[in-house]
Amino acid sequence: MDQLPILIPLPLLVMALVVPVVALARPGAAFPLTLAAVAASATASALALAAVLDDGPMSYALGGWAPPLGIEYVVDHVAAYVSVVVTSVSLLVIVGTRRWAVREAGDRLGPFYGLVLLLLAGLTGMVVTGDLFNLFVFLEISSLAAYALVFMGGRAGMVAGFRYLVLGTIGGALYLLGVGFVYFATGTLNMADVLSILEADSSGRAVQAGAVLIFTGLGLKMALVPLHLWLPDAYTHAPSSVNTLIAPVMTKVGAYAMLRMFLSVFPDGYLRDAVPVADALLVLGLAGIVLGSVAAMAQTDLRRMLAYSSIANLAMIAVGLGIGTPLALVAALLHVMNHAVMKAALFSSVASVRLATGSSSVGGLAGIGRRMPLTMAAFTLGAVSMVGIPP
Repeated sequence: MDQLPILIPLPLLVMALVVPVVALARPGAAFPLTLAAVAASATASALALAAVLDDGPMSYALGGWAPPLGIEYVVDHVAAYVSVVVTSVSLLVIVGTRRWAVREAGDRLGPFYGLVLLLLAGLTGMVVTGDLFNLFVFLEISSLAAYALVFMGGRAGMVAGFRYLVLGTIGGALYLLGVGFVYFATGTLNMADVLSILEADSSGRAVQAGAVLIFTGLGLKMALVPLHLWLPDAYTHAPSSVNTLIAPVMTKVGAYAMLRMFLSVFPDGYLRDAVPVADALLVLGLAGIVLGSVAAMAQTDLRRMLAYSSIANLAMIAVGLGIGTPLALVAALLHVMNHAVMKAALFSSVASVRLATGSSSVGGLAGIGRRMPLTMAAFTLGAVSMVGIPP
């Protein structure tokens, strides 16, 4: 059981290297190998959640080097929950988009699934790591894979992917610079060690600058208004098998990383009293809810409409983080799961309609329910969930 934290990202990372090589000789093996790797990660996540609920948080020291000298992987209740959400939703999406992936990737199926596995390895690594720099490494692994996947969307996808790459690189650089300031002030990168040092003395300007830079970088990765400019084009022009995966899980892990800073890096109240990060999240979140919702209503393309609705829903998660009470944080975590599931259903439905009709316009939905009743039933359930109508 002690190895469960590393077993969550490990099969994804290993198979990300194996699948493209095997697919050179046997292209048909790419999908089952990918499915097996994601299923193994989902199983490890579920076992970790069960173990954490019974025995409390668990940790694994990479290479036997004890923290804070070595890299530590930690699974607590929050990490286990988010890991289960990411891996289980990804598993369902990969199964559901197999036909689209074959059609869109063509003879690049091996590299395509290799990038998918690399993306998920980065996301799950971000969830379980207990090291600030290692979080940056996994953040960039997932980002680089996402850029490449968006690039597969043709000419428009290349333009959207390039914008995503530029802004994402800026976000990663800001996060890394912030980590540098925190390391300068504390002399450690281990999250638990940083927290214990800052609880004793958090008065330095370097820590304040680091906090602002870290949250600015993560806000860009999370597409928090006004740092959201990369998201609409990336979601609109990425291949259907790609946006159906990145929309439910990619930005949620960025939100989780923000939450991890509140819980495991900065002392209680520091991000509200010493640095007004919580207040900024609250204000920007409220602005994002309004802006994202209004922009979504103005769209005529379903994918772009769902992209702007994602901005509004991510802003709701930011509001929960900004409020910062235990109940608000629970609500934010619950919405991570809700949004992942409903966006997977909505983007899958839109992709099915687009592949069947050749269009993703809102006007093209007229009468489609009679032709594709199951698809539109899934779309309706996702839309009802997004509105918040019980159950």
